[in-house]
Amino acid sequence: MKRLILFISIISLIGIMAACGKEKVDLSDTSISAKERVTSIVHNVVGEKVSDKDTVKSIKNNDGILKLEINTKAHEGSKQALLKDSAKIFADLSKMKDVSSATISWLAPLTDQNGKKSMGEVLAIMIDGETFKKVDWDNYESLDLEKLASGYKQHDALK
Repeated sequence: MKRLILFISIISLIGIMAACGKEKVDLSDTSISAKERVTSIVHNVVGEKVSDKDTVKSIKNNDGILKLEINTKAHEGSKQALLKDSAKIFADLSKMKDVSSATISWLAPLTDQNGKKSMGEVLAIMIDGETFKKVDWDNYESLDLEKLASGYKQHDALK
């Protein structure tokens, strides 16, 4: 019994320490660069590293049109997890006044016909400005991004 209590205490402490490590940034604070705020969003949703790489591969914000590339270890069966994470990221991006539309591209290791591995796009979701404004992002968990998206592309590896 003592071992069980000790085990539960250690697991709880680890969870608390992990939660404290994720610093939340005020997404509406334009004194913090858009890149820093977007990076914070991604790190809070999917973590900071994947296979020793930063999860954020690139961020481009051109007059409110955001393009975000995220590294992942996605594989067959990962589609629902990526859609869930995308919805949360879009919901957080909607709180940024300097983002009017967004595209999220998920990159994962892919193997070509010759056995060569490289990072490639496995999922891309684009939400145009009109849709981005009218969606109730507070209910992001119930959204069907495949139908909602203005642009949707999925690699066969994801299925």
